[in-house]
Amino acid sequence: MRGTYDRRQPHAVDESVPEAVHYGMDHTIPSAEQVRQRLLLTDANDLPRLAEQSGVPFHTLLKIRRGETRNPRIETVRMLWPHLPAGQICGVVAG
Repeated sequence: MRGTYDRRQPHAVDESVPEAVHYGMDHTIPSAEQVRQRLLLTDANDLPRLAEQSGVPFHTLLKIRRGETRNPRIETVRMLWPHLPAGQICGVVAG
């Protein structure tokens, strides 16, 4: 039987993803700003490769990177996040 939990209530925090929203089990969702910051760390010439690897359309990546898309869909973030480079974000080492 599957366990039940309230998806709206944050649970244990994964320290490897600073400032992310955690929704129990393996449902870690980084903020839109974290995604945008990591996209900014990605060289623009690598965006086509990132689009292919993640399955997120190239133009969607551009819009998120430029801030035109302020709140990308959760599924977009889930598809994209594992392919984004770790790095220095707001003085906190991400990884």
